[in-house]
Amino acid sequence: MNLQKKLFKILGLLIIIPTAAFLAGCGEPPPPTAEDPCFGQPCPSEVNLTIWRLFDDREVLEPIIETYADIWKAKTNTTINITYKKVDYENYEERLIKALAAGKGPDIFQIHNDWLPEYWEIISPIPGEIMTTEQYHEKFVEVAYEDFFYQDSVYAIPFSVDTLALFYNPRILEDYLFFSPPTTWEQFIEQSQTVTEINNGIIDQSGASLGTAGNINRATDILYALMLQNDTLMTSPDRTSASFALPTKTSTGENFYPGQSSLDFYTSFANPNHENYTWSPNLVGSIEAFEKGLVAMTINYSYQIPTIDKFKDPDLSYKVANLPQIYTTDDPVSYANYWGETVSVQSQNAAWAWDFLNYIVDNQSYNTRTGSPTSLRQKAKDSASTFNHQAFYAKSFYKIDAARVDEVIYNMINDVTENSIPSEEAINKAQNDVTAMMIKAKEEQL
Repeated sequence: MNLQKKLFKILGLLIIIPTAAFLAGCGEPPPPTAEDPCFGQPCPSEVNLTIWRLFDDREVLEPIIETYADIWKAKTNTTINITYKKVDYENYEERLIKALAAGKGPDIFQIHNDWLPEYWEIISPIPGEIMTTEQYHEKFVEVAYEDFFYQDSVYAIPFSVDTLALFYNPRILEDYLFFSPPTTWEQFIEQSQTVTEINNGIIDQSGASLGTAGNINRATDILYALMLQNDTLMTSPDRTSASFALPTKTSTGENFYPGQSSLDFYTSFANPNHENYTWSPNLVGSIEAFEKGLVAMTINYSYQIPTIDKFKDPDLSYKVANLPQIYTTDDPVSYANYWGETVSVQSQNAAWAWDFLNYIVDNQSYNTRTGSPTSLRQKAKDSASTFNHQAFYAKSFYKIDAARVDEVIYNMINDVTENSIPSEEAINKAQNDVTAMMIKAKEEQL
């Protein structure tokens, strides 16, 4: 049973479980404000919240939890008890689904930025008293609003927004007289071609890890970034079908296929007969190759920095730069990959949960403690840091089922690079497969 069907099963069980709306009217205190923290009602003596989170230990949030509890204790004599549980990524969704189906799920949990189509019905949206949609839009970077706003409500708060950036080895580039990283894909091609060394058909030194699916970390995301930079319309405006294989019209009225063009560009780096050839399915993984100094440039997220630092060769020195663009532009695009904190519809303290999450963002110490990029619009806009600033102009797109859509695109890349299927045929098949998912999901909802 796929995730969508599992969630429908959960929704069936929720019929007999009191919803957050019911609890808000009969048991839960209204959302707090500074002037009237409990809206004229007696403040509760105790509020209990359970949080499930990935990646971070409780120690990361401990000072914020303690400060938040102290504020409410002093303000209303309410005791805030927060139970924090770190959950393994590998079985996170399965455990979450089972807990929610049993009515024993956490108050607060995380969803990936492209999971909302699968989860929104079991989330209690942010109350307007905590934050209006307009305030959310002003506060967070645009991609967060686009990912988590649905049917006039917002369903998640991101603490951080990560983006794809260019990791490069300055020593290798400088050996070939490139003293700054590429800012456009044209410059990227020039540097990659110059740096790549091939002897007897064997790549001894790669200019860039690009072109394949199996041995490039986040290959599908890199292709998504190229497609979005190329103004590819990923889905129809009404989100009922995929459209990334469809043409657009050029200024001269000719058909241009931005999705296929992006796929051709990406896979050209793994085509031995193409001048861009710099990568092979036979090479080690892109991160390992970069750690060992075997490739000059790779593309990835900031969350990989600790891994690279831990396993890189001692003499490897690297830097990070903005993701290259199709051309010099005042409207750049990077691709976003991040998590949102959200509140279960089963929570008996939903408003308090949202208030706590909002407090963490306003506190801003989370990003300082973790070194993660910001999610705040103004801070990202004003920042000179690569990952912080890229969050300001990051994009993503609607996926009816994120894991399955990514699998389709992964297979599309493999069809071109390893199965010698023409790109036009591969991308049309992928578009049809994603459209079929969207149609089926719509039918199951009726």
